[in-house]
Amino acid sequence: MDFKQYRKKKDNTKGLVAPKTIRYIVSSTVPRGSIEVRFFNNLYSEKKGNIGELTDRSTFFTTSLNVLYGLNDRLNIGFATRFRRVRNHSLPSSAFDVFGSDEIGSSRSGITAFGPHIRYAPIPKWENFSIQSTFVFPIGNDLSGRTTPQPYIDWSGATWHTQFFNDFPIGSYFSLFTEIDLLIEDIGLLGNGNSNRVSTPATLILSYNPNWRSTIYALSGFSPTLAADFDYFTQIGLGAKYQFTPNFELELLYTKFSNEFLAENGGQAATYNLGIRFNI
Repeated sequence: MDFKQYRKKKDNTKGLVAPKTIRYIVSSTVPRGSIEVRFFNNLYSEKKGNIGELTDRSTFFTTSLNVLYGLNDRLNIGFATRFRRVRNHSLPSSAFDVFGSDEIGSSRSGITAFGPHIRYAPIPKWENFSIQSTFVFPIGNDLSGRTTPQPYIDWSGATWHTQFFNDFPIGSYFSLFTEIDLLIEDIGLLGNGNSNRVSTPATLILSYNPNWRSTIYALSGFSPTLAADFDYFTQIGLGAKYQFTPNFELELLYTKFSNEFLAENGGQAATYNLGIRFNI
């Protein structure tokens, strides 16, 4: 994830060629000896009920922390962890009520997972292609809420998430980011209502870079679940990033979310996201 020179900009007023500028390439690895820290805050909220009458809201707030160290220019190692907070409540209510006081039986919070995190660039000449793999172990008892009167907050089994990233420049101002994943959740807990959950999310992001500091992008994603009972989710959204310095970036993203249950029952869901990245 280093900074790549991405265009020469011509100054039409003076007829001069300005110095090369740079943009942050999400899909590349962290340079040797550097550390990247990423906080990504995701607020997911869905409204559901009977068709034509939405009565309930479920809201999840997740803070993911990913840390990578550049062992060399092609191999990064680090760790990943996440904090989650959930609240189930009736309508009318706000998605941001999840930050209110806890209610017994409907609210829950805590650090739910921790594990190793690596990124590898397997083909030297494809500097914008990388593979990232994270294996996190659950922290806490009965995170899924299957055996105790607590709401679901996370999977009770381990999660293995492998992601394939690539970034393609399109002319001077645009780029296309692609991601294909293999996600295995709730590993090792079979029987008693538990099962390994396998899905293959795919994401496309079209970005516009008016300058090296600013990015405006459109996102679309589709994730089918590989199971006897087919399920999926889709999302589309708009986001923006701003690099205050080459080593510090802020990101905002909003998406509309849907899955089979919400589509069949007239439910609604959305995510509100805040990302922070800095390099040392």
